[in-house]
Amino acid sequence: MKTLQVCDDAFAAELLKGRLLNEGIDAQVIHAHIEQVIPYSFGMPDLKPRVVVREEDFERAMQLLEATGDVKAEPQEIRCPYCGSQDLSYGLYDGSVKRYLTRIVAVFLSLLTMGPLGKVQGGYYCRQCKRRFSSW
Repeated sequence: MKTLQVCDDAFAAELLKGRLLNEGIDAQVIHAHIEQVIPYSFGMPDLKPRVVVREEDFERAMQLLEATGDVKAEPQEIRCPYCGSQDLSYGLYDGSVKRYLTRIVAVFLSLLTMGPLGKVQGGYYCRQCKRRFSSW
């Protein structure tokens, strides 16, 4: 299977899958419901919904997307907005051990009590300039 397109949400991925199936191209959506399993995963580019097709159908599927004008530009590499570095990590760690441990305890307590996580969210951390930022 080969990734045809990375979509912003599961709805757009399912629409694209339906269009491909109507044209006789076998397509699948992966990571469609990941946000239900991993809350706050919408900022993780690797976990966005993807439409995949068989390798032998890839060229035909791309031609269909180009004919309808639905080809989405490849996502640009994420860079630090402060220094332009690509030496980044994604997660709860932002350089402060105290905040990291506080977030881990909050996640543990929310799992223990089955309560909401609140505003505990990950972000990108630049290893060069030691700053934290989000991609959205």
